[in-house]
Amino acid sequence: MSSSRFLVVAGALCGVQLAAPAAAHAQPFEEAERQLSLAEDDYAAGRFEAAASGARSAFRLDGTLHGALVVQGLALRELGQAQEATAMLRTYLTIRQGLEVDPRAAATLVLLEAELERANGTFNVSSALAAAEEALLQLETGSALAYIAAVQAERDLKPQDAQRALSLEAQARWSLEERVEARALWRRLFARYPRAVVDPRLPPSAITAMAEEQAAVRASQNPPHTNTGSARPEALLLGIGGTTAALGFAVAGGSYGSQIESFPGLMESGEVWDAGIGGYRAAWTTERVGVAVGGTGVALLTAGLVGLIVREAQKKKVRR
Repeated sequence: MSSSRFLVVAGALCGVQLAAPAAAHAQPFEEAERQLSLAEDDYAAGRFEAAASGARSAFRLDGTLHGALVVQGLALRELGQAQEATAMLRTYLTIRQGLEVDPRAAATLVLLEAELERANGTFNVSSALAAAEEALLQLETGSALAYIAAVQAERDLKPQDAQRALSLEAQARWSLEERVEARALWRRLFARYPRAVVDPRLPPSAITAMAEEQAAVRASQNPPHTNTGSARPEALLLGIGGTTAALGFAVAGGSYGSQIESFPGLMESGEVWDAGIGGYRAAWTTERVGVAVGGTGVALLTAGLVGLIVREAQKKKVRR
C-alpha cells in the first residue's frame, strides 16, 4: 500500500472515531433542552412536581442551561417551598449577571422575598412602593408589578399606601400598552380617592388619559342637575392643563438655558467637545420632553376653554 493511500485510510478511521464521541457528546445537550421544554409545559399545565423534576434533570445534563433554574424556582414556589425557590432564583440571577435574563425570575423573587418578610414580620410597605417606582423608572415593569402585588396583599393597608399602589399599577399597565386596564385602574383610583390628582410626571399621553378618567368619574359622581356646586370637567381640564403646561415649559426653559450656556465652551477644543457633548444632547432631549409636556398642557387648557364656551352657549340658549 502506498504511503499516500495509507494516510487517507488512517485519516478516515480517525474521523469516524472522533465523530462518534462528538455525536455522543451532543446528545445530552439535546436531551437537556427536550426535558426543559417538557418542564415548561408541565409548569404551564399546573403539574408543578413534574416541572421541578424535569427542570432539575435538564440542568444536571447541561449546566449551561440556566433557564432550567428559573422553571425549577417557579415550580418550587407553587409547591410551597419558598426558601428553596428563593435560593434557586437568586442563583440564576447571580449566574446571569450582566446577561439577558428571564423576566419571570426577578418578578417572582420579589414576591418570594415579600412572602418571607411578611412571615417574619419584617415586610415594609413604603420600601416596597419605593422599589416599585424605581423599577418603573428602570423600565422593569414585571418587577414593579410584583412589588405592587406584594403591597396589595398586605392586610390593613393604609389608605395612602393603597392609593399609591393603585396609581403605580395603572402607570405600569400603561407602559405595557395595556390601555384599557390602565384606564380602568385610574377610574377606580378616582372613585375610591376623590382627592387624588393627575400625576404630571407621566408621559403626555398618559396625563391626558388620566385627566379624562378623572373628569368622567367626577362628572358621574356629581351630575349637574343634582349638584350644581361640584367641580366641572372643564374646570378640571383648565387646572390640570395649566399645571402641566407650566411644568413642561419650565423644564424646557431650564434645559434651553443650559444648552445656551454650555454650547460656546464646547467649541474650544475636540477634547472639550467629546467630554461635554453628551450633557448637551441630554439637555436638548429634556427640552424636547418639556415642550411635549407643555404642549399637552396647552391642549388640555384649550379643551377646557372650549368646554366652558359650549356650556355657556347652551345656558344662554336655554334661557331664551
